[in-house]
Amino acid sequence: MTESPRQPDPNTPTVLVFDSGAGGLSICTKIMALRNDCAIVYAADNAYFPYGELSTSALRQRVITFMGELIDQYSPSIAVIACNTASTALLADLRETFDIPFVGVVPAIKPAATATQTGTIAILATSATVTRDYTRDLINEFAPNKTVILHSAQPLVSAAEQLIQNNQCPNSAIQGALSELFAKPGAEHIDTIVLACTHFPLLREAIQALLPASITLLDSGDAIARRVDSLLCATNTLKQTQRISVHLSKPCTTTLNAYNNFLAAHIQIKRR
Repeated sequence: MTESPRQPDPNTPTVLVFDSGAGGLSICTKIMALRNDCAIVYAADNAYFPYGELSTSALRQRVITFMGELIDQYSPSIAVIACNTASTALLADLRETFDIPFVGVVPAIKPAATATQTGTIAILATSATVTRDYTRDLINEFAPNKTVILHSAQPLVSAAEQLIQNNQCPNSAIQGALSELFAKPGAEHIDTIVLACTHFPLLREAIQALLPASITLLDSGDAIARRVDSLLCATNTLKQTQRISVHLSKPCTTTLNAYNNFLAAHIQIKRR
């Protein structure tokens, strides 16, 4: 296993944030913005990246095994499954298997249904999330009278990884995904797009720059951070330095440094 050298204080509540790659970093920054009294372990299962290409059975076997290892090592107070693909498939299994609270990330369909003025919503997600019954159930429950256009934008997952690791934004991949979306019937009425993969908010600025100003982008990051905040004990009144460590399932110094640098930059922004 590869880890950054700074480990959480055992006397401090620990939040385990878990994904297959860089996507969950977008959730980490939201939690960091609300809490300065908890340690965060960011665990990326980069040995099995990307999760969106695994079968449900393979995903279940891998996530439950890796999660067990992480819980044994870090004894987290809360685990955040910062991956829409894993959350929509395995959240119930994880809650049944392990005796700690799990917070899952699911597409922000409910707020999108409230926000839309035209009644047409787009959901950008991985292929797995687009086809999953869980996603259809959310649409039926929260947006039954809306037009919902589902679009698999799998290349954006790799684009987000490239942005974090190389500091280069592949606009061609983003443009391609948006062109495919807006070629679909009824897409001209879209005024709200749900970023239904935690990798996609990392590309928010680049995506928004290619869209009309009238289109709103929504994701689940703020809601997840608020849920974590509510589950943790009351905030310590003493100011503390944000502590965060990165755990990779496959050793890679380049990835480790890229993730640490991204998180360190957000800690500095928070302190300004």
